[in-house]
Amino acid sequence: MTYNGCQRRTRRKSFPRLRMVLALMILIMLAASPAISRAWDSFSESLPSLDKEEEYQASDDTFIFDSNPNPRVIAVLNSGENRILLMPQQIPERMKQALIVVEDDRFYNHSGVDPIGMTRAVFSNFIEGRLVEGGSTITQQYIKNTYVSNEPSVNRKLIEAIYAYELEQKWSKDKIISEYLNTIYFGNGAYGLQVAAAIYFNKSAMDLSLADCAPLAALPKSPVKFSPFNNPDAARERRDMVLAKMMNHGMITREEYDLAAAAPLPAAPSKLGPENELAPYFVEYIKEQLIARYGTRATFEGGLRVYTTLDLDKQAAADASSDFWRSLWPLPRNRSQKRIWRLLC
Repeated sequence: MTYNGCQRRTRRKSFPRLRMVLALMILIMLAASPAISRAWDSFSESLPSLDKEEEYQASDDTFIFDSNPNPRVIAVLNSGENRILLMPQQIPERMKQALIVVEDDRFYNHSGVDPIGMTRAVFSNFIEGRLVEGGSTITQQYIKNTYVSNEPSVNRKLIEAIYAYELEQKWSKDKIISEYLNTIYFGNGAYGLQVAAAIYFNKSAMDLSLADCAPLAALPKSPVKFSPFNNPDAARERRDMVLAKMMNHGMITREEYDLAAAAPLPAAPSKLGPENELAPYFVEYIKEQLIARYGTRATFEGGLRVYTTLDLDKQAAADASSDFWRSLWPLPRNRSQKRIWRLLC
């Protein structure tokens, strides 16, 4: 390749990163100057009522299909899917603290958009050369999941920031974080904190302990990757990270940290989980991708039609083969047996 060709290729690679930096710089300016936010009143005029549930758009089920020439339904997602709304006073303080330290540690110090958090995210992502940290506040995430489409554009980020600022003028911080916990997806069919408490710990949200709250706060980042059911090592590592941050912020003592870190993680979902759902782990992965791209509300209420690469016939054959090998080989007890188990199953 010629020198000029190399230069063009380098410039092309740098453009997405440059656009990201410029977009975040604009958001930082927006957050740093409330006067600029007020200049965008024309945007906020179209904001749906934040107090009237009946003014939300009509919801429609989302269908997930397999890859068959005549597609078969793998799962149906809807807004009534295992969701029970909680009042702010019904949510444990430990749950709010755990979520704040891992998602938005300056939650009580910003007005919807955090210039310091975004600056930190810009530098972290620039140094790593990839997206390793987000700059969105809990308020922005709630707006994205509830009111704004999730299209990757500077315009959408600006509108999201303005809506977040407007919401902070209307609602208390306690109401914002409570509504956020009512609308985020925790994986395994748990849409909102109350059902997450039942599925993961078989208890009401009001009865969650510190040892329960930390792994739950770890889940919204990636319900599949940090699931205690299919990835316990990653779930334990992230839970301990949440606990460490809480201790560093003075929210818990060293003794409380040690007790919570020593607590066992849940091994299986309760009966509210997707016991009868086809390919449950695959469906969880699809849900996570949809939420990341379109937001929680669009995923469960947007009437999406999702066609996947999963072949149910081949999956059934693979499951039957796995069951056959499991019947011939006992549960692994040492490292060598575990390696053979992974190869066979």
